[in-house]
Amino acid sequence: MTTIKQQKTWETVFFTAEEDGITATVELELNHSTEQWQICTSGQEMVSFERDSLQEGELKIKALNTAVNYVKKQFTENKKLTYLAIPYTWSPEESFIIANEVASDLMNKGKVVFSPISHSHPVDDYMSEELRTSQSFWLGQDLPILDKCDEMYIVLIGEDGQKLIEQSKGCQAEIKRAKENGMTINYYQYVRE
Repeated sequence: MTTIKQQKTWETVFFTAEEDGITATVELELNHSTEQWQICTSGQEMVSFERDSLQEGELKIKALNTAVNYVKKQFTENKKLTYLAIPYTWSPEESFIIANEVASDLMNKGKVVFSPISHSHPVDDYMSEELRTSQSFWLGQDLPILDKCDEMYIVLIGEDGQKLIEQSKGCQAEIKRAKENGMTINYYQYVRE
């Protein structure tokens, strides 16, 4: 006869912190195998401290302050919104893949990113043919969000990156609006394999 013994490996506590109307949920996990508490946001470990920080099942003030200070730091560092511009019509499928890769890279570096191609490309399949091909419709979707952003990253794709940007009416309209808004404009060199 096989005996199965259930072993508790993780204990999780969630709490919410709010700063200037922005709310974030922080997850605190106790890893029973390491006896460490880990403060996590978006599944990534940020801060660890020993289990002895617990007293009768509750977090000590030090642990709570550590978590709240981390969240406050995230609020102040990540308030900038980044708009990702990339030429699209030269190769919609390839642009979609590249936009997702670049957006992911920027997010992994702590940026808060809106990637219109990542958002709109899948939606495009459900649009009427008239709207699917209407540049003014898509700019009408994207520019109001661009107006809310603090900075722009423009993707230069391979050796032809600058040429593709110059030929892209969408990128040109986005760059023009970003300049009118006084946004910081950065370039992201993407090397095609």
